[in-house]
Amino acid sequence: MTDVLARLVGTVAAAVAAVALFAKGGCGTECGEVTGTIAIVHTPFYYALGVSMAICSLLLVYPLIRRPAAPDADERRDSGE
Repeated sequence: MTDVLARLVGTVAAAVAAVALFAKGGCGTECGEVTGTIAIVHTPFYYALGVSMAICSLLLVYPLIRRPAAPDADERRDSGE
């Protein structure tokens, strides 16, 4: 039960972070989001981090939504069934 709760909280946190990163990245140069020395726009970095957080969110929730596989015959034999 604790694993489920931790995965759900982590999934929500990662999803919120992904949405915030996409929103912040969408502003781009209009918000002055460039590096101080050579004026590289931050937008692609925000989008890359947003994609990474979205993938992290999916990886956290995946074990909760997949169906458990049926035990193999070897596993049933080893457990004494």
